[in-house]
Amino acid sequence: MRSTIQNVIGLHQPGISDIATVGEKNASLGEMTKNLTKLHLKVPPGFATTTASHKEFLIENQINNKIYGRLPALDANNLKSLRKVSGEIQKLILNANFSSSFINTVTKEYNILSKKYHGPLVQGKVNPDEFYVYKPSIPNNKPTFLQRKVGNKAFKVIYDKNSKNTKTVKNTKSMQKQFHIDDVSVAKLARFAIAIEKHYKKPIDIEWAHESK
Repeated sequence: MRSTIQNVIGLHQPGISDIATVGEKNASLGEMTKNLTKLHLKVPPGFATTTASHKEFLIENQINNKIYGRLPALDANNLKSLRKVSGEIQKLILNANFSSSFINTVTKEYNILSKKYHGPLVQGKVNPDEFYVYKPSIPNNKPTFLQRKVGNKAFKVIYDKNSKNTKTVKNTKSMQKQFHIDDVSVAKLARFAIAIEKHYKKPIDIEWAHESK
């Protein structure tokens, strides 16, 4: 009999050393929550499903050996082979079922999370405004902008109080032509970015969300 699997972990718990447990992005969010909130960097609350729960999912549905059995014949340099094998694996996963334990745990955590945070996640669907900032100018509090570019923001994702979910609405032509973030906010984000890179000791790809009041 297998021991009880921990399906989820709150993002305030893991650190960068826990990549094998929750994946790199979740571990990084936990790392920032633990170490960078003192700089007033706000990381949204959340939770991560664990790699152990993923392995359990594969075993319970008896697809782990089917998946791994397809990998030896995979030719990573052959696009046709990649499409074929990845399609087969995707089908196996989509036709599988989550355990009631996993569903109940994730639902419970999600309901708690929904009470805390309603910010919509655009997930790259909107072409944003772009700002290029000269990094050495930030510590001196004299931010120098090398380039500004207005993004083609044809629509936006907002929170709908009635459905308690997000919805997509079209932006007016005038809103599409405007910058939706000012220079002061950009400079603040740049300072956060420098602090994060200093902590990790390397360049970091960072995603930001702005919560409207």
